[in-house]
Amino acid sequence: MSEPLELHHFSHALQKDPTVIEALAVNAAPSFDEFLASSQLEDLVKNHSIEVDTIEAAGGCEHYFNIEIKAFGPVYWIQASEFDDIGYFGSEKEAVEHAREEYATYIETLEELQTETYEDDEEEEEE
Repeated sequence: MSEPLELHHFSHALQKDPTVIEALAVNAAPSFDEFLASSQLEDLVKNHSIEVDTIEAAGGCEHYFNIEIKAFGPVYWIQASEFDDIGYFGSEKEAVEHAREEYATYIETLEELQTETYEDDEEEEEE
């Protein structure tokens, strides 16, 4: 399983991103490194990311949630409601693999609930 990286690992690529360049131009931070250190870059990444994949999961009956894989330029990260965000990854594949392993119990719980529901539906049809 790929482990998440710190955002500074992607500094070189992020410095070239048009959204980052624009934010630096209007921001009071005199350098990219100060922008990164101030956590404003992390806020920018999280606020301007797009959802690229979703994995369904469950914490139990009636407690369904989505595990979202988000992307901002070359950076991917994981967001699931009621859990801390996990990031950052260099590819969607790495983020999805990490999410599937990190939340395996919840993904399996959903699969079990769906199997039970399917079996209950089949029994009702037979009656």
